[in-house]
Amino acid sequence: LRENLKEAIKEWGYKVAAVSSEEKANIEMDKNRYDMVILDTALQNDGAVSVIKAMREKGDETNCALIFEKGEELPIKDAVALGPVLLLKKDFDDKAINQLVKMIGPRR
Repeated sequence: LRENLKEAIKEWGYKVAAVSSEEKANIEMDKNRYDMVILDTALQNDGAVSVIKAMREKGDETNCALIFEKGEELPIKDAVALGPVLLLKKDFDDKAINQLVKMIGPRR
């Protein structure tokens, strides 16, 4: 899913990085600036929420999207409490992708 989404967004002309861990996400966010951060709740130990929290503590208000499985309500509530987050259920459709593109905004 991560790689497919990465390739789709890349095709739209956006700069994209895909990482598989909280640590790699934090390193990537320290090195680069993005229009959107897309996180999966599958990151261990609520890593997705931790990444958003670290961003907000640094004053980074980059839009975030959180991909989740049905029943993962606690991490979702924690993430939404940190600011606007687009929620994408793992079986998301074209409508959700359109929301994502609108949230990202025009290419820089």
